[in-house]
Amino acid sequence: INFLRSNKDFSIFLSVLEVLGITENYFKVRPKTTFVPTNAAFKALPPGVLDSIFADPDKLVLLLNTHVASGTFYTAGLIDGPLTVLVGIQVDIDVTPYGITVGNAEIIEPDITVSDGVVHVISSVIQAQETCLNRPY
Repeated sequence: INFLRSNKDFSIFLSVLEVLGITENYFKVRPKTTFVPTNAAFKALPPGVLDSIFADPDKLVLLLNTHVASGTFYTAGLIDGPLTVLVGIQVDIDVTPYGITVGNAEIIEPDITVSDGVVHVISSVIQAQETCLNRPY
């Protein structure tokens, strides 16, 4: 949480935690890997999507759980293939000489060690088929 609070570019992701009232307990999953979209990533969502997500606590939980995996996964240990996130779905990891993507999101700032695991900053909001981003609003 301190990492998120220290950078205003993560304020939307932090707001998800705050709206859900879980900032201090931030999932009791430890260690964990969190893929944190920037504010620009959230703002790039189609019009109305972010408002729809914030209006529905179930969608917020789904969104958050799509961006967290149990266990610590630094980029050196990521391999091509599926990674199961907390919501129980798998997102594809694609490792190339040019970078790593998680679902549709590129890791733009990797391997930030935090007290309860590792954070990777990502370029877009992870959109897996089962997430709230692909459900009717």
